[in-house]
Amino acid sequence: MGSTTAIPHDERYAQADEYMDLMYSLWEGSWEAGAQTWTREKGAYDPTKIHKIHFDGLYYQMSGYAQAHPSPQRTPVLFQAGASASGKQFAGKHAEAIFCGGTDMKKLAEFVREVRAIAVENGRLATDVNFCPMIAPIVGRTMEEAQAKHDRYEKNADWEGGLATISSFMNVDFSQYPVDEPFDVEGLKERSSAIHSLINSAKNFAEQRGKPLTPRMLGHAFAFCGFGQPYVGTPESIADVFESFINEADIDGFNVACTSSFLLLFPPRFLLTYPRCLEPRIIRRPCRAPYPCAHGARHNVERLRRARWYFPREPSSRKRCEDVT
Repeated sequence: MGSTTAIPHDERYAQADEYMDLMYSLWEGSWEAGAQTWTREKGAYDPTKIHKIHFDGLYYQMSGYAQAHPSPQRTPVLFQAGASASGKQFAGKHAEAIFCGGTDMKKLAEFVREVRAIAVENGRLATDVNFCPMIAPIVGRTMEEAQAKHDRYEKNADWEGGLATISSFMNVDFSQYPVDEPFDVEGLKERSSAIHSLINSAKNFAEQRGKPLTPRMLGHAFAFCGFGQPYVGTPESIADVFESFINEADIDGFNVACTSSFLLLFPPRFLLTYPRCLEPRIIRRPCRAPYPCAHGARHNVERLRRARWYFPREPSSRKRCEDVT
């Protein structure tokens, strides 16, 4: 909005970093605790506890008040996706949860270590950041049933629809490439507006299959599971995979995805497969965090940190920006 061209990749993160400084000031500094009085005598608010924020940055300027009183958690839980160098720096400074790729457990573990180290460099605890890789479980009562589901869903994946979608995400017109000829995935990063984490996922996908990536393969993969790893098996074997990720990659949760063809063909079945088949196995594992409670997302994130049985977790220690006058 307000621009004729996309902002270059690294500059987007610089702009977002400044935006977060402004938002912390509004969320944490504009309204004091107790500013809401809600009495007939004093009215709704105490004006002496509501402060104007003055912010003069490179991208944003403001002189005003937060227009609504804060929520109980003030700053909302900050969920981010980004695996580039700039994205990891931003995550280490701001993110409380990260949506990341999960096709390669070793690379995922390395990514987790890097971001946790950056968090420490920014005065936070390594455990202030939660990691949720994408995973697409295909569950059957037997291995044969699960594999049959996989084959049927994959057969119905629309590679042209997947390629059209990823074209917009990568800012690349894939119609200019022959659909069955390899192309340079890494070279796409030269486009400054491209989403680097998505390019990395495409690159990892090609490496795992041991052959060059073509537009047709790219579109099919994205239409099928969106680069999420389609783990196929019985509830018990899929629960083993979940536990392996937690123990070996030091992740905190999962972004459970589904195949697009599965959701279109059998939407009610997908919604029921997880709670009926997989969750009963997971809840018996010692790595499972307790059920969410009704005190808001931040409280649930804190409970998740403290529930981890293989690493001691402490409450968040992030400092807030409170530039008020």
